[in-house]
Amino acid sequence: MKESFVKAIIVEDMVEYIGTIEMLLKEVAPSVIVTGKSSTLYEAEKLIKETLPDVVFLDIQFEKEGKTCFDLLEKFKNDKRYNFQIVIITAHIEKQYLARAFEFKALHFLEKPINKIKLAEAVDRVKESLVDYNVNSLATLLQSGIELRKTDKKNHKINIEGVLYNEIVEINDIIWIQA
Repeated sequence: MKESFVKAIIVEDMVEYIGTIEMLLKEVAPSVIVTGKSSTLYEAEKLIKETLPDVVFLDIQFEKEGKTCFDLLEKFKNDKRYNFQIVIITAHIEKQYLARAFEFKALHFLEKPINKIKLAEAVDRVKESLVDYNVNSLATLLQSGIELRKTDKKNHKINIEGVLYNEIVEINDIIWIQA
């Protein structure tokens, strides 16, 4: 089975540490493609909107801005257009940060310095989550096509979006769909 690529951005206030995270990702998870890097939450917000990452590797404290990553995540909390996974990488392991991270459905909470095995586990969780999301999206698409078929007798086709192409299929020809 062909390995799928995961688009990622790294958001870390210590510019030097961005390179460390990127190097570790290349080593333990070559399928992760870093599409953006930011040392500020302001830049990170723009990057997320522009690149639509699958995962954001995110530090907690951004002292120069006087904010935390939760200020950024709050902006995307209810916006369905952005569906990215969150992996927290931080030296701040206080309980209140851990609890807050999981309120935003963070998949992993990694302590600095980064343990390579834990980083690889975090990437595996991201991939599993993306597969689940894609399967659910496909099921929702199929269900909406079936509902449309029931209400609109003229439309007998459904558009199935793939990674490389889209395919228009007769609904009556669909016997089984698997992602």
